Amino acid sequence: MKILIADDDEFIRQLLQTILKKAGYEVVVVENGLQAFHEICRCGIRLAILDWKMPCMAGTEVCRNILNENLPYLVHMIILTGKKTNEDAVSAFQSGASDYISKPFNHDELLARVRAGERIINLHMQLSAMQEFAERKRREDELIKSEFMFRTVADFTWDWEFWMSPQKSFLYISPSCERISGYTPSDFTKDATHFYNIVHPEDSHALQMELERAFLRHTQTGFDFRIIHKDQIIRWVSIAYQPITDNEGAFLGVRGSIREITERKQTEKEIALLQTLAMSIAHVDNFNAALDVVLRAVCDANGWAFGEAWVPRPDGTLLECSPSWCSFVKGTDTFREVSATFTFPPEVGLPGRAWSSKKPVWIPNVTIDTNFPRAQFARECGFKTGIAIPILCNDTVIAVLQFFVLEEYDADEKIIRTISTIATQMGMFIHRKQLEDNLRLAHTQNRQLIAAIPSILIHIDDNDRVIEWNKTSECIFGIPSSIAIGRLFSECGIPWNDRGVIQQILNCRNTPQSTRIDDVRFINPLGKIGFLGLTVNPIKVTGKKQMTLLIIGNDITKRKIMESQLIQAQKLESIGQLAAGIAHEINTPTQYVGDNTRFLNDAFRDLCKVIGKYRKMYTASKTGSVPEDIIKEVETTEKEADVEYLTEEIPRAIQQSLEGIERVAKIVRAMKEFSHPGTDEKTPIDINKAIESTLTVARNEWKYVSEMVTVFDASLPLIPCLPDEFNQVILNIIINAAHAIGDVVDNGNKGKGIITVSTHRNGMSAEVRIQDTGTGIPEEARPKIFDPFFTTKGVGKGTGQGLAIAHDIIVKKHGGSINFETEVGKGTAFIIRIPIDDNHSERANSSP
Repeated sequence: MKILIADDDEFIRQLLQTILKKAGYEVVVVENGLQAFHEICRCGIRLAILDWKMPCMAGTEVCRNILNENLPYLVHMIILTGKKTNEDAVSAFQSGASDYISKPFNHDELLARVRAGERIINLHMQLSAMQEFAERKRREDELIKSEFMFRTVADFTWDWEFWMSPQKSFLYISPSCERISGYTPSDFTKDATHFYNIVHPEDSHALQMELERAFLRHTQTGFDFRIIHKDQIIRWVSIAYQPITDNEGAFLGVRGSIREITERKQTEKEIALLQTLAMSIAHVDNFNAALDVVLRAVCDANGWAFGEAWVPRPDGTLLECSPSWCSFVKGTDTFREVSATFTFPPEVGLPGRAWSSKKPVWIPNVTIDTNFPRAQFARECGFKTGIAIPILCNDTVIAVLQFFVLEEYDADEKIIRTISTIATQMGMFIHRKQLEDNLRLAHTQNRQLIAAIPSILIHIDDNDRVIEWNKTSECIFGIPSSIAIGRLFSECGIPWNDRGVIQQILNCRNTPQSTRIDDVRFINPLGKIGFLGLTVNPIKVTGKKQMTLLIIGNDITKRKIMESQLIQAQKLESIGQLAAGIAHEINTPTQYVGDNTRFLNDAFRDLCKVIGKYRKMYTASKTGSVPEDIIKEVETTEKEADVEYLTEEIPRAIQQSLEGIERVAKIVRAMKEFSHPGTDEKTPIDINKAIESTLTVARNEWKYVSEMVTVFDASLPLIPCLPDEFNQVILNIIINAAHAIGDVVDNGNKGKGIITVSTHRNGMSAEVRIQDTGTGIPEEARPKIFDPFFTTKGVGKGTGQGLAIAHDIIVKKHGGSINFETEVGKGTAFIIRIPIDDNHSERANSSP
C-alpha cells in the first residue's frame, strides 16, 4: 500500500519514512498541506499521515477539503500533532480525520494505527466491490436495452458517436468515424488505445485528463482538440460527452459525440489573429513595431520558423531590409545579418517578385531556386519553403512580409488566401494608424513646442481676447494660463510699468507687418522692474477680415544686466591689456626721477665736503690769517667735487625730476578719468578731455607704430554721455587703429603710420572722427563689422566684441550713430555722432 507523509519538519519526515519503509510500505513524502491535497487527489492515495500545522494548508484543512471532494474511494487520514488534549482530538476528528497520534509518537503505536487503517481500507474496498458487482449486472441489462436504440440513431448521424464502458473500452463507434479520422470503427473497438494514438501529441495529455475526470466524477463536459487523419492531415474536432447512469444512478459508462470543426477553427483562428494584430498594433508606437507584431503573430499561428519584412525606399527603386523580424529557430542571427546587407529591385529575389507582382509568392524549396540570391545562407539555416506576401494600401505595396519554413511544402492556397486577407486588412490598418499617429504626433509636437518655447507666446483673437498663453508667459508674468485665457488682453493682469504699451500692441493689428517693441518695462513676480523685448505679428484669419495677434517676447532683464557686465568686463580687459604699457609709461619718468635723485644725493655729499672746508677756512680767518695748507685743502676739495659742474647740473636735475613727476601725475589723472565708475544716467562731460585721457592711457598701444595727431574743437559744449562707456568706445577704436597700422608698418620696423583724432560740431551732434592709415576693411567684412564675435584679426588678437559693444553704446544708449569710411590699403575712419542736447537724445532713442 502507498502511504503519504506530509510534515514540514525534515527530521519527522525521515523518521516516519524509515519506519514505514521497514514495515514494507511504499511512501510518498511532501512538505506542506497543499502538496498533500494534490497528491491524494491525483495519485489515488488511500492512507495519509498529516501534520496538524504545515505551510500553505494545515492537516485538518486537508481533511476537510478531501471530504468536500467526494472522492469515490475512502481516504484514511491520520493527524500527527504535539497537541494532547481531548479537545484537540475531537477537533481533528471533526475535520474528517480517521485517527489521531500525539508527538512524540511510539514506534509500535504508529505501526499499529497504520495497520488498523489499512484493514479499514481493505474492508471498505471489499464492501464496495460487492456492491458494485450487484449493480453491474442490473446496469448491463439496461445498457443492452438502450444500446439498440442508440446504435439505430447513431448509425445515421453525421458526427462520430461513441459509447465507452466504465472500463474505458468502446462499446460502440458510429460509421462517421471513418469520414472524420480515416479509420474504421473496428480499428478502435479492437484496441481502445488507438483512439489516443491519433490525437495530436500536444493535445493527448489534456484529452486523457478530461476523460479521466469524466469517468472519475461522472461529469458532463466538452473539449476541442486535434487529431491526425489517416492521410496525416491535422484536423480539429470537438468532443462532447456525458456520463450514462441507470434509473438508480449507477454509472454505466460515457456516451459522446465527436464533430469535425476544422473549418470553424480556421475561421476562429483568422478572426483571433486579426483581433490580436489589431489590438497589438493599436498600442505600438511606429510602423516597424507594427511589422514586428504582424511577423510574430503570423509565424506563431502557422508554425513558421522565421519572418522578416522588406520596405521600399522613399524613391521607390529598391526594397531594403526593415529592422522588424522574428525567429523561432536558433542560429538565424547570421542569416538576419546577411539579409541586412541586401537590397532587391523589382522581380529579383522572393521579396522583389512579390513587390512587383503585388501578389503572394510561394517557393517550395528556396535553396534550389535560381532567383533566390540568399540560397546558400538559407541552406545553412535549414530553410526550405519560402513565402512572400505583399502588404497593400491603396494598391501600393508598403511592405513585403517574407517567411521561411524548415520543411518543404507545396503552395497552400488556403493559407495564402488567409494571410493575404490579413495582409490587406493590416495594410489598411497600418496606413490608417500611420496617418493617425502622424496627426497625433504633429499635434503633440505643436503643443510641446509651444510649451517648450523659452519665450513669451501670447495669441490674441480678433476680439482682443487671449486664446493662447504658454508656460513662459506664466513664469514671467506670474499669471496662470487658466486666468489669462478668455480675458481681454488689456484686462488679463499683466503688470505693465507703462500702460501705453497695451495700446501700442493692439494698434499693430492695423499694420500688415510685424512690429518690434524694445525695452518694455514691467513688474516681475518678485516686485522688481524688468525689461521685455516684444515682437507683435499680425496674423490674418482665413475667411475673415480681422486679424489676430501673436506676441512673442523675451525677458531681457538679465540680458541688459549682462550687457552692462560685458561692457565692464571689456573695460577691465582693456585695462588689463593696457596695464603693461601704462606701467612702462610710468616707469620711464620714474626711472630718470630716480636717477636725478641719486645724482642730487651724491652732489649734496660732495657739496657738504666743500662747505666743511669753507667753514674750516672761515674759522681760521677769525684769527687774522688763513694758513696756506687750509687754502690748499679748500682748493683740492673744490676740484674733487667739481663745484662748477654741480652748480650747472643740479638745477637741471631738479627740473627734469619735476617734469617726470608731472608726467606720472598726468598718466594717473588719465587713468582716473578713464576708469570713472559707470552710472545709469548720462553726465555732461568734456569729450575732448575724455578722449585725451584715453589716448594717454592707450599711449603704449600706439606710440611704437604711429604718430598721434589731435584736432579738438574747443568750442564744443559739455556733451551728455555715459563717461566710462564713451571712453570704452574711443579706446576700442584707437586700439583697432593701432593694430591695423601695425600690420602695415610691421609693428614699427617700416616706420610709423598716423592716427588722427578730431572733434567738431555737426548740427545738433558732436562728431568724433578717428582716422588711421592702416590696412582698411575688406569688402566682404564690411556688412558684418558691427556683428558680435566677428573679427578680422588673427587668432588671439581679438574677440570680435569691441565694435559690437561700441555700436550698442553709441546707438542704443546715446541715441547717436557710428559709421565708417574705408579704403583697402589706405586706412579707415570711424565717425561717431552723439546728440548735444540730452532731450534731443531721448527723442532720437524713442523714434522707430
